[in-house]
Amino acid sequence: MAGFKLDEAWTFAGIAGEDLSDAVNKLVVMNSDGEIVLAGSTEKALGTVFEAADEGAAVSVAMGAILKVVASAAIAKGARVMAAAGGLGVTGTTNPVGIALTSCSAEGEVISVAAVG
Repeated sequence: MAGFKLDEAWTFAGIAGEDLSDAVNKLVVMNSDGEIVLAGSTEKALGTVFEAADEGAAVSVAMGAILKVVASAAIAKGARVMAAAGGLGVTGTTNPVGIALTSCSAEGEVISVAAVG
């Protein structure tokens, strides 16, 4: 059986409003200056960092479709995922990013999330 792969997410290029050099797969928002920064707890995330960047440099943000998200705690497959402090994902329903397609058992693990808000 033949298979194919579609890109899992679209990307947006913005300017990093803080050091995002260690933030790949962390949730981000656009601040009031239009810069990309880590999402805080319960903020409505724009997407996740796709390519790391230093403050003031161009940063790629994955958005829509399927996102890779760094978890702050265990997340069950099928759970709604929202932003926690530091741009991490957590189970919750306040401004959800999407639904977990995979599960994890600890902080720091990366899961796939269907961005269905």
